[in-house]
Amino acid sequence: MVDKIGETGEAIAQSVREKAVNSQVVLGKFGDLVFEVGTDKKTVRIRETNLSEFSLVYLRRVGHRYFSTAGTLALFLQKEKIKFFDRRFAEIGPAGDKFTSLSKLAFAGISVPQTVFLMKENLEKNSSELINFLNLPLIAKEYALQRNQGIFMIRSKADFTQLLAMEIWGKESQFLFQKFINIEKEYRLLVLGDKVAVAHTKAVRDYQGFRVVDNTPENNVTFIDPRQISEEMKSEAVTAARVLNTEIAGVDVCQEKKTGNVYVIEVNRGPGFFTDRNFSPELTEVADFLIREAKRPNDQHQ
Repeated sequence: MVDKIGETGEAIAQSVREKAVNSQVVLGKFGDLVFEVGTDKKTVRIRETNLSEFSLVYLRRVGHRYFSTAGTLALFLQKEKIKFFDRRFAEIGPAGDKFTSLSKLAFAGISVPQTVFLMKENLEKNSSELINFLNLPLIAKEYALQRNQGIFMIRSKADFTQLLAMEIWGKESQFLFQKFINIEKEYRLLVLGDKVAVAHTKAVRDYQGFRVVDNTPENNVTFIDPRQISEEMKSEAVTAARVLNTEIAGVDVCQEKKTGNVYVIEVNRGPGFFTDRNFSPELTEVADFLIREAKRPNDQHQ
């Protein structure tokens, strides 16, 4: 695996082909990888080939653009017990991106939305596979845009063309495509150590147009007693934070209408807090947690 096809990569691949005459040798680019992650399915493809079919993957040249992608791939290979070099890529830790974290949760058995990750340049040729895996409608999320500005509703194959035609994307745009979840309840749960200390409702989104809009003012959330949250939601949130080795985490969880299924949408490391202590109990709870942990002996820390 390389960041771009060059003379050295071609030479290495050809040398292996000559030595291993009965084996398949593929020289692939990180930009051509397609990740499919969900509760029931976890695959990585390079063009039409599933990486689970390989006995060895050599991660040679990564580059800055694909560093997180390489780390996520290494975690997948490690989970599938496929040998890969260099093994240090699996130690990506906090240098990973949102999809790295989502993949870690999926590999650990946490219920996350079915998700496909790919580069913008591979979107058009993979649109049919996206629809087959996620069904329509589905959600498109662009990495670089913040505060819900890069979230779109895809209702037909033609919407992929509309998405690509937008002038806001850069050459290195990366997308997450996710199963659309008809949400009944959604919360931000503040996990401190091994418990949910604070809970509040999440903003209501408008899915009527092409771009998903957050119509709720920033402070228009309601803090509720964590005891009102189901034990399943709280357990998933605490387990998700533990999987990511995050002691102070803002975990977004939701419950789907009809099915009642619970999903972890995102785990935020270093989550934002409301600073008005008359409105929010977050800062008080965090302060109590930090003081309590500071007094605890090192061998008793979470």
